[in-house]
Amino acid sequence: MFMIPNALVVTEIEALRTLAGVNSRHVASGGIGECAGAVVIVAEGAEDNVRKAISIIEKIKGEPVIPISRDVQDMSLQMLYCRKDQGDLPEWLRD
Repeated sequence: MFMIPNALVVTEIEALRTLAGVNSRHVASGGIGECAGAVVIVAEGAEDNVRKAISIIEKIKGEPVIPISRDVQDMSLQMLYCRKDQGDLPEWLRD
């Protein structure tokens, strides 16, 4: 995780409001493998605006997964198993 002070956070909902003029709601999240981090959004608005929102999403859908470095993977495992007893760790992670 990197802290970026004074950054403006733009969520998918805000982006769709700005780019397509639709009101939207996040209704589901999840996914595994290539779909990890997937979200389901319901968009409401004028038909032309909803079609524009769909067009925008279709253009970015299927973007390649951002590769995670081995350092980041190791850090994630350390956080996942933090403060666990050696006996509770998977065998491959024990000292």
